[in-house]
Amino acid sequence: MTSALGPRVAVYALTGRDDEYYLTLPAPHGYTFPGGPVGSGEPVEDALRRLLHDQLGLGVQQADFCGVLEHRVDGGVGVVFVFDVTLTDIDALPAHVARVARWVDGYSVHRVEVHPFCLREAIAEGTFADRTWVPAPPQ
Repeated sequence: MTSALGPRVAVYALTGRDDEYYLTLPAPHGYTFPGGPVGSGEPVEDALRRLLHDQLGLGVQQADFCGVLEHRVDGGVGVVFVFDVTLTDIDALPAHVARVARWVDGYSVHRVEVHPFCLREAIAEGTFADRTWVPAPPQ
């Protein structure tokens, strides 16, 4: 549900190598792109850096804005900021840890249960090649 202050805001990182995306498994419902909710009053890029450090133990060398996805969530609206991120030491990430993390190529990302779904679909459809703002579908 949308709060009185507006939509839920989250930020996610596309951390990649050789046309692959790094995904983590924070819960039993599926993989996720590194990232998560932006704290109240927290700048989006600060949240991105905090979340990546907390989740991956790595810093951000460079963060390039990709776009914003608006989506329907729990009867309200969510807004997802997406950045293409270069990590300080991407080789420190484990290549594959069963049920914890994995690399997925851009062509296969739609076959894996990945959250947020709006980001998974935007990648599968090549949305960011055409535009940087994707509005929520009509109710």
